[in-house]
Amino acid sequence: MLNGKLALTVALLLALSSVAFAQISVERNVVNDVKAGEEVSIELVVRLGGEEPSSLIITEEIPAGWTVSSFGGGQDFDGKVKWLLYGSSLKDGKKLAYTLEAPSGFSGEEFIAGTWKTLEEGGVVAGDMMIKEAVSEEAEEGAASVQPQQDYAMYVIGGVLLVIVVVLALTVFKRKK
Repeated sequence: MLNGKLALTVALLLALSSVAFAQISVERNVVNDVKAGEEVSIELVVRLGGEEPSSLIITEEIPAGWTVSSFGGGQDFDGKVKWLLYGSSLKDGKKLAYTLEAPSGFSGEEFIAGTWKTLEEGGVVAGDMMIKEAVSEEAEEGAASVQPQQDYAMYVIGGVLLVIVVVLALTVFKRKK
């Protein structure tokens, strides 16, 4: 009887953990660095995480002074590029792309942001959040390489679930004795 309860508890926790990890996300990749007056390519990748929403709206905020030069399949609305995905256009791994032209006075880096939403939930576009100025090879060789900080949230959630399962198993075995 206890082994059945333990098996049921473990199965329930595994099912709940898979639901917790399954979620929609959109990730941005700034393909290249850019100099003033040049173009930068930006790609978005949709991850459905096992969900099947009826539609998904993605909105990218274009930095002030920048020009949208192409927006494959999207619509340019006064400083924003939007996509409405539904039906066969909404699938896991869907790639979207657009191109921006940097203003003539651009230098340094520019922040870029975006959001996504379905009828039930929403979130921010993850991934690259900065458009950086292209630097010469000599300057690049002299600069120290900075590694992006890794997100450990999924590892923490998985670890907490593992601890819960172990504690439950130990409690059941202890009661059995």
